[in-house]
Amino acid sequence: MPGRVGGLVVRRSIAWLRGDPQATRVARSARRLLGAQGVHLFVPLRLDVVEADVAVEPLPGTPEWLAYSAAELRVAYRVSHPDPLAALALAVTAPRSGFSRLLLGVDPGSLCAASLVGDGILLRAAKMPCSELGGFAVEAYRRMPSEAFEAIVGSGPGFAEAVASLEAEGVPFRLADESWTTSRPAMWDPLRVLGDRDLAAAATIALTLSRARV
Repeated sequence: MPGRVGGLVVRRSIAWLRGDPQATRVARSARRLLGAQGVHLFVPLRLDVVEADVAVEPLPGTPEWLAYSAAELRVAYRVSHPDPLAALALAVTAPRSGFSRLLLGVDPGSLCAASLVGDGILLRAAKMPCSELGGFAVEAYRRMPSEAFEAIVGSGPGFAEAVASLEAEGVPFRLADESWTTSRPAMWDPLRVLGDRDLAAAATIALTLSRARV
């Protein structure tokens, strides 16, 4: 359902019909980042008719489920999953059942900046102690369906601690080419949306590899 929202080209629209607290937090954190990439994630204002490419269905028995049970859903795909992060992945990739490739770009400093990219789409970005990186990676892989997962780690003061954390959790990783942290993929407004140089560097690492045929 191509169009424009706020001056941005919309390549996919996702109607978020869930209102449970965990799902609301996921939607709020993802909306701006996805929007900069042409994925319009929105909560419908009308309860009678919902138009979108994909609808993320509410959990059975919730007030949202009752409210939308009588709505006319003009959507190409419907997805449902109890975990809102998994539901988001399914909505972004529908009709496929997940990402073919999930990459975690890491810029290790005093804190580790980590950016998660699924099939070229920047999904999440966060900073954490480098000792917690392995747990963050495992959680991402467990909660977001994908066929393959890998971490790509840049050089930096926290490199040794980051690698040790990934190894402790059995997360596969490779070292980033230093040029990846400075070259910026074309048309990547999401890097500016992040508003943080370290997170942008981590995203660039993952985005560059996501476009490489390796």
